[in-house]
Amino acid sequence: MKVAIIIPCNDFKDETLSQAKLLLKKKDIDFAILSFRFDKCKGYHGAIESPDGRADEFEPEFFDGILLVDGPGIDAERLFENRPLLDRIKLAYEGKRPIAAVGNAIKILAKANIVKGVKLAKVEDEETKRLVGLYQGAISNLDFSSSKGIVTASDSSKMQDLIASFEEMLRSRPTAPRPL
Repeated sequence: MKVAIIIPCNDFKDETLSQAKLLLKKKDIDFAILSFRFDKCKGYHGAIESPDGRADEFEPEFFDGILLVDGPGIDAERLFENRPLLDRIKLAYEGKRPIAAVGNAIKILAKANIVKGVKLAKVEDEETKRLVGLYQGAISNLDFSSSKGIVTASDSSKMQDLIASFEEMLRSRPTAPRPL
């Protein structure tokens, strides 16, 4: 089982990524860090991460799920407007692969047009609220939500809940094929 963890090139939330990696490792779930360049990426608090591949070029069918990490880089790099990324997320969702997002990364789900009728975790960001409404999603008043193959958390404080629900979804479907 393998998950694509997508981060911005700069200013991803270090704590979200480190918790995701730790919790996935504990559950024996492999992952690849994907970003938009092969150079080192720098977190909001200075963590350095070397991506395993490009988030705008990966093949969704070779991953069992996708996890989107939050942070100021989502907005600064306008990842919610990156058409190759949005298309890959939509393909993964249509292929019944679970998708998880934290904080302002939820707006990427809205722009990928996969939130219609989906209940999402509460968000503070007005732009995210606007986009979720525009694409007919529903923002709950809860910090964590799991609905129709999508798991969301308002921030990294709910990572244990997010990963537990994400794991349950991952294990309930056939494992993705691996490239040769």
